[in-house]
Amino acid sequence: MAKLLLLVVVLTIGSNFQVDAQFGGMFGIGDIIRDISGEMNHVWERFFKQPDEKYVKDQVRKIEKIKKNLIANGKSLDHSDEVAKVILKQLDVANDRQRELDEKLVRLNDTFTLVDLKIDIVTSRVNEISTQISDIPATVAERASFLLTGFLNRIRVQTNLIDAKETFKRYVRTIDINYNNFLLYTKPGAHVRKASMLEFCDNLLSPYADELSKTLVQIHKLLAPGETESIYDGLLEFLRDFQSKQTFQERCDLETSFQEQFRELYNIILVSEIRAFTMQAYAMNYRRLVGEETEDAVKGEVGMMVESLLKRVSSYLAAMKGTMDGVSRELFRCEPAKHLLGETSFRLNDLFGMYYINKKQLNTQVPKDPAEINTQSYFECLDRYSTNDAFINFYCPRYQCYGRLHKCKEAGSFTFCEARAGTNRRYGFTLDGNKFPTRPFHCNGRFVDTLAKETGNLLCQCSEEGAESLATKAINLMPQMSDMENNMVVTNVRFLKKNNMVHLQIEEGLLLPDGNIDKATISSVPVGNFRYVQNSTQGSFVQLDPTEWDDRLIQLTYDRDYTFLYHNRSTINLDDIVVDAGYVVTGVKFDTEENNPQTGINYSPIQLKVHGTPFDYDTGLLVPTDEKPSKWFTPFDMKGKIKRYSFMREMLDITDSDDSIKNTGAVQQSLTNFQVTFQVTSWDKDMGQTVVPYFDTLSAAVSNKVALDGVGISHRGSPGFGGFIAPKIFNVDHSQYIRPEIKKEDIEKYKKAWF
Repeated sequence: MAKLLLLVVVLTIGSNFQVDAQFGGMFGIGDIIRDISGEMNHVWERFFKQPDEKYVKDQVRKIEKIKKNLIANGKSLDHSDEVAKVILKQLDVANDRQRELDEKLVRLNDTFTLVDLKIDIVTSRVNEISTQISDIPATVAERASFLLTGFLNRIRVQTNLIDAKETFKRYVRTIDINYNNFLLYTKPGAHVRKASMLEFCDNLLSPYADELSKTLVQIHKLLAPGETESIYDGLLEFLRDFQSKQTFQERCDLETSFQEQFRELYNIILVSEIRAFTMQAYAMNYRRLVGEETEDAVKGEVGMMVESLLKRVSSYLAAMKGTMDGVSRELFRCEPAKHLLGETSFRLNDLFGMYYINKKQLNTQVPKDPAEINTQSYFECLDRYSTNDAFINFYCPRYQCYGRLHKCKEAGSFTFCEARAGTNRRYGFTLDGNKFPTRPFHCNGRFVDTLAKETGNLLCQCSEEGAESLATKAINLMPQMSDMENNMVVTNVRFLKKNNMVHLQIEEGLLLPDGNIDKATISSVPVGNFRYVQNSTQGSFVQLDPTEWDDRLIQLTYDRDYTFLYHNRSTINLDDIVVDAGYVVTGVKFDTEENNPQTGINYSPIQLKVHGTPFDYDTGLLVPTDEKPSKWFTPFDMKGKIKRYSFMREMLDITDSDDSIKNTGAVQQSLTNFQVTFQVTSWDKDMGQTVVPYFDTLSAAVSNKVALDGVGISHRGSPGFGGFIAPKIFNVDHSQYIRPEIKKEDIEKYKKAWF
């Protein structure tokens, strides 16, 4: 009989600890306490008094509720339908006699054992009062130790903190051991003698230093502020000060942000608190049921336990709020071990490039000063048959400039290797005859020495701006939005090159309470399909209608749906866009810094815009209203919010750079409120054949299960190399939503819930 009491209590506790229980405020913890009390408070009346019709109906309703809760949390019982039928059948006749009820309850207990209800899975709902820790094992000490070790390994002076960490681990393990024993004692089929159960309950309630009550006090001293040599004080100093001194390599590719890691640590402590409270409350009620304690004594003891728990939790939440404020919430990627073009990055192919030509090849009048050349013309062939002193006397360029030829300067006489088509290069190498041997068979392409015999040679930049050009020059300006109608929010971002257009693509996921995300719902949002049309001076793009079978085209508007980069419009702003408190990210897009330039021609930089939607942190619901609607946030909105936006925007200088993918050294990340210009690489280092910076194609986070309140664009690179444009994300700032305060009347309310 006592065995079944344990089973029903544990079933009820487990099924009532839903994933959406809150840690943002004290009332979430209070509600958990109230839920636990709901079953324990009336166990005597339910099982030791004659049941009536109302009791039977209540039990049927309660069992159905347990079943629904278990299914909703993905922990469905094996053969649950058959078990439910047995339960209902037994309860329908339970009011005949107490003796018949006892017999049926014994058979019900056997049924539970036979169908293997996996009570350990049911009771693991205690672990899932926060989705942030839904995956931790039954033993939380090792996970907490792992988190602390990750922090402490980065601190130079750490002896005291290491000692504190080991002490903390020992305390949490004490709770782990007791909790695992608790599960063992409540496992169906474990026939525990009354004396053994009483001994176990006595151990749970023991006041000695090594037992449960003292353990909770010692953990609180380590993790709450105000104690000397505590983990809290050491981590607070580290997270606020030392994080700013970390290198890029120490901060990139984090599974979770520093704030999320610290939040998880405190959530683990709260789980330990709830586990301990559950065990002690159960122990007190069990002693009352078997006549070892009076109801008044239990009422007083449990009342003190409730008050102590709520006060400690309030202190933990206050510590969490104070520590999280200002702690890094960024997530961004490291430099990949190996750069793979098209997989880890892409570039603006052929947008800009250097050409080595002779003045005779231009079909326009050449000004005296080469810097004044600004023309759109084809390269003509160079004929030297009259002199017959070159290996190649007649040279027609394999590669043409489909756009503007400008930024010219005088150049010397070189032989060069013109690269084969499909190599994404124009020149294999160039040679100065005074320094290097010149042999045609060294060239894996076409060896050309025609210009080496000429004067009036030039180095010019070609900016591919004509309709004939197939260079990558288009930027998608259309927004990428999450499915807000179904409570989906942005969880990750990345750059994507598709249909020769640069896109900003998002991942979305279902928003849950506390800013958490249902990982099973995360997916990428398609950017659409586009086609380049050479029907105008500069060309244009159309979109393929995804709802039509006849390949219908949707006409797009230049500078609204897409735009092109040019020689005088080649800058991108590097910004961190953080939405207002109470908002969550639901969309992103590229835009132009100026939407309506007075000149009528938009040469303003490309920049990021972020869409935010109001949400309820506790319920996890998007709640836009007419008074507080969704809206777009721009760099202009960051003034007063991010310190660097009180200064003028700065230009990141990457002139005279080498190809980005040649870099093998340490990299740095740019600050926000900068900008960088797309440009050709150095002629001396790369023969001006590559547009830098590249775009990083990796998602901003390795994986992310938390909602965002910010998105950024940064530059990653090393001096002397072009670098990469890369995205980054900001997890929602939990410190803005934590409410640690609890009133005395609230404490009394939750104490009364037990009796």
